Amino acid sequence: MAKSKNQTHGFDMSTNIDGVDMICHNFGLAKKPEFQLFGDDEGMTGTPHPKRCARTNVKNDVSGNLLFKPSYAELNTLIQLFWTDTAGSGAGDWTGYISYDMVDAVNVDMTATTPANTFIALIDTDAEGYTYGTVIADKLTVKFSENNVVEVELETLAYNEVEGTVSVGTATCASPVTTSDLTLSLGATLAEYFAIDGELSITRNYVSRFHNSVDLSSVSNGKTEVILSATLDWNSDTHTDLFALVGTNTPIKARLLFGDGTDSIGFDIPEAVISSPTQERPGDGEYTPSIEIKGSFDGTNPIITAYVDLAGS
Repeated sequence: MAKSKNQTHGFDMSTNIDGVDMICHNFGLAKKPEFQLFGDDEGMTGTPHPKRCARTNVKNDVSGNLLFKPSYAELNTLIQLFWTDTAGSGAGDWTGYISYDMVDAVNVDMTATTPANTFIALIDTDAEGYTYGTVIADKLTVKFSENNVVEVELETLAYNEVEGTVSVGTATCASPVTTSDLTLSLGATLAEYFAIDGELSITRNYVSRFHNSVDLSSVSNGKTEVILSATLDWNSDTHTDLFALVGTNTPIKARLLFGDGTDSIGFDIPEAVISSPTQERPGDGEYTPSIEIKGSFDGTNPIITAYVDLAGS
């Protein structure tokens, strides 16, 4: 007779992200081994079982996506995880903020003895735990839509997954960042626009190498890509200042600022170009075209900078 087993649910899971107990709405980071057969003896006389002269190679590929609906403090943790430069001080419009510039030339030796960015997942309360060492975040996406909380997704890869006893505290429930906190500014003069929905994605385009090992040995990033997409109301301002610039290669600026009156976190793109507009006219329905803006390196400023101003920090 089969034994009765209790099922495991998402509410049984606790996570610790780089030393901070956080609620993760989807923890997809996991080991994904690849099994490959070598020396397949198919067709050899008298050897009907290929496995007898084959070898199984297990590639320790640890990767996956994580989804958060963060508070301002948790979003600050995720920014520091993704941005790799030393914190600076904002100036001009960002005076009083802590700044994090996006820089390239990141090269991580995954076999180093000093691990960084440790993630812990505790499954089924205390029955099963996993620790992920040297976690690298390749892509960060901030998603927003009217009357909803802001979602942040991380695409990650890690050096290893270790099963064993772990200790994770209880995450503090804090008010999440919402789209009503958002100020979206676009154009040469950073005019304010109302966004129905959209997302900001930052991709490092990491290249991972296993070389002659089943373990990940090194990670280096390619050219950083920054894309901001948004659905806007159509009016004379959006036409003249934004859509009329499509195809002209005219540089604009873009800025997202989330603030609830106490805490503020912003993303500043000093130079960008408009591409890929969608201008479908739905008969007598509301006309809400979407636009895509790509950040570009102007030779001096970082392609994007994150700014943080939290109460008490």
